[in-house]
Parts: sequence; C-alpha cells; structure tokens
Amino acid sequence: MISVIAYLHVKPEKREEAVKAAEELINQVKNEKGTLYYSFNADDNDPETFVFIEKYKDMDSLKLHGQTEYFSEFMKKAQVFSSKPPEIKTYTEILSI
Repeated sequence: MISVIAYLHVKPEKREEAVKAAEELINQVKNEKGTLYYSFNADDNDPETFVFIEKYKDMDSLKLHGQTEYFSEFMKKAQVFSSKPPEIKTYTEILSI
C-alpha cells in the first residue's frame, strides 16, 4: 500500500473556500477504485493548516488519482487560497493494523 500525507497551508481569509474545494474533491475521490482512504483534517494548533491523509492500493492508483480532472481542478483552486506550496510526502507501507 501507498500512503500520502499532504499539508495545505491556506490564507486565513480563504479558509472556507479551501474547505469547500476539499469537499468537492472528496466527493469525486470516493469513487476511485484504488483509493482506500482519503481524509481531510484541520491542524488543531494551526487553523490555517490542513492535512490530507490518503491510502492507495498501489502506486498506479496514486498516479491515476493525480491524473484526474477533478484533482487538477483542485490544485488550480489551491493556488488561489494557499499561502505557500503544499507539502506532499509519499510512503510505502510496511506494517499496519
């Protein structure tokens, strides 16, 4: 399995816009076959930092997700509401419960 943790830092005045865009994205992602888990979270210590936690069946599933039109659209919107570039880290899962 492939895990992804992505940090999205937003401008305070654009917070609600970011939440709405993430909701639209997740409504599409839930139909992806290789996406096992996709969560959008707010940092408890920094309300302008959001964290996506994602799990994919394999690297091909992650690549397919990244090539979808709705993901591209989200990333275009993110350029408007982000205060800096997103931080995205990819991991290969070794153990889990």
